[in-house]
Amino acid sequence: MLEVPASSTPTSSLDPITVFWQNYKQGQGKVTIVAGDAAWSYSFWAMPEDTIQTFFAKAGIDYLVNKLGNSIYMKKNSRPYLWRVVEAIKNEMTVRRIS
Repeated sequence: MLEVPASSTPTSSLDPITVFWQNYKQGQGKVTIVAGDAAWSYSFWAMPEDTIQTFFAKAGIDYLVNKLGNSIYMKKNSRPYLWRVVEAIKNEMTVRRIS
């Protein structure tokens, strides 16, 4: 589990973020992200990396947003927020040297 504290800048703010990692086996895993009253989850079945954490750290933000935001319930205005959430998670992973 990874927790990212709430953040605020003059132009945007983010709720606290909680990330749950689930490694099924080598190269297969699931990430679930909760931020405020929103949640996203996606299972990756063919990752070149061993763990979901390493895969998430190396994957591009656009790729992750497309996978996590690929829901019929996803509102169009939620994509920019999800982008900022994924970016904040990747930044926190860099700070904590999680990969």
